[in-house]
Amino acid sequence: MQLSAALRRTGTAPPFRGFPMIVRASRIPSRARACVRFAAAAALLAAAAACNPITDNLGNRTLKENVEQIQVGRSSKADVVRLLGSPSNVAAFDPDTWYYVSARLVQYAFLKARTVDQNVLAIRFDGAGIVREMKQLGMEDAQATTYVQRTTPTRGGEPGFLRSIYDTILRGPVGRQRQAAPRGPTD
Repeated sequence: MQLSAALRRTGTAPPFRGFPMIVRASRIPSRARACVRFAAAAALLAAAAACNPITDNLGNRTLKENVEQIQVGRSSKADVVRLLGSPSNVAAFDPDTWYYVSARLVQYAFLKARTVDQNVLAIRFDGAGIVREMKQLGMEDAQATTYVQRTTPTRGGEPGFLRSIYDTILRGPVGRQRQAAPRGPTD
C-alpha cells in the first residue's frame, strides 16, 4: 500500500532497499512483452518452416488407371495421347517409340535436392500406329552415368598476353572501330 501511495504522490517509485538487481515483471510494459512473445513465435515458425521439405514433381506423371486402359495390340497413338497426353520424349532414331518420364525431387532446407522417385514409361508402336509393347522402368532400373570432365576449347577464350599485344597491333585499340571500305561499283 505504501508503495502505490508514494508512486501516486511523486510519480516515481521510492528507492528499493532490498535487492536492487531484482526487476519485477510488472514493470515491463505489456506492449513490450507482447512484442517479445511475437518475435519468439515468429522465430519458432521460421525454424519449423525451414525443416519442411520442398517437393518438385518433374516431367509427365502418368496415372496408373490411365496406363491400365492402354491395351497392347489394340490401342492407337491417338488413344495414348488422349489418356496420357503428349510424350515427354520421342526416340531420336525411331519415331514410333514414345517415352513418358517423371521424377520427384525432395530438398530439405539448404541441402542438395535428391531424387526419391523416377518412372519411365516406354511405349513402342508398330507401323500402323498400334501399341506393340509397353515397358515401365523405375529407380531400380536406373544406371549410373559418368561424365567426361574434358571441355572442348572454343574460340573467344582467354587470350594470352602475347596474343593480346599481337591483336592490338593488327586491329588497333579496342575502343576504335574501323570504317568499312565501299564495296562494288560506285557511280
